[in-house]
Amino acid sequence: MYFLVTIDTEEDQWSDYTRDGQTLKNIESIPKLQSLFEKYGARPTYFISYPVATDPKSIDIFKDIAELKNGEIGAHCHPWNTPPFLEEMNTKNSMLCNLDSDLQYQKLKALTDTIKENIGVIPVSFRAGRWGYNSDVAINLFKLGYQTDSSLTPFMNWEIFSGPDLSTSPQTPFFFNPEQPFEPKKNGSMLQVPVSIGFNRNCFQLSHRFYSMVEKNKYSKKIFIGGFSRLGIFKKKWLSPENSTSEEMISLICILKKKGYKYLNLMFHSNSLLPGKTPFVKNSEDLDAFIGRIETVLAYAARHDFQFATLSEIRPKLQEDQIENV
Repeated sequence: MYFLVTIDTEEDQWSDYTRDGQTLKNIESIPKLQSLFEKYGARPTYFISYPVATDPKSIDIFKDIAELKNGEIGAHCHPWNTPPFLEEMNTKNSMLCNLDSDLQYQKLKALTDTIKENIGVIPVSFRAGRWGYNSDVAINLFKLGYQTDSSLTPFMNWEIFSGPDLSTSPQTPFFFNPEQPFEPKKNGSMLQVPVSIGFNRNCFQLSHRFYSMVEKNKYSKKIFIGGFSRLGIFKKKWLSPENSTSEEMISLICILKKKGYKYLNLMFHSNSLLPGKTPFVKNSEDLDAFIGRIETVLAYAARHDFQFATLSEIRPKLQEDQIENV
């Protein structure tokens, strides 16, 4: 089994859709985090945003990682702070998928060219900011030479945030053609690697149907989802130190392994490394616990002979698997 660590590497501000005034203090913690990864042999993929790609201190940090080949540098587009700025500033337009296709392309090209120029690598892996992904985004990524995307979140519907409904998207990696990014296609030109999300019940589809039905009513949602989740009876789980405890992540890993998953994708945001900047890490004690959860899961994966890899590194293996299964 392969274990991936994918990080949305971005400015400090959380849900602050402004074009100016971003700070990047969280990036100062990346070298320490990278040392933790190297301790266990983990190979992270850093999806970096435009403010990160244009900040001199951040550039030096990611240049070192790229030159030492200790991780992969991908792209992460926040439309509100990626030029050109031709759209109205609002919540809907914070989702890349809601922009005109031509404007999407211009922003993605600006980010791609900036990473290439400032860090010296051509990014081929991508994750949409706020999960704002659709066929137009996939087509534009393909035009720019991207090979792998990791924007799908199975069992998650982002429509309440003006985003896409990704709840029925595939749960395991698949090749696809950009015109139909949610449809697995043998010999497809691009690879999708969804974030690992599931339930503490073996039947994910049945759990999702129940979850979706109950979630529509705020009272039943509070009673069943909220109450059952607190009691550990029924819970949606992310392979993420932001959304899950160490025990919950390891339990999810065990369930996914039993279900035959060969590729696990753990994700989090870099700004969780700075207390008070995300809802997940509010103070220094939370930060210590957050880092502890990451280390616990990395240690578990190393003990159980998972192979760590970046997104680009698993693409050849998945191509081999595809050929063998033909």
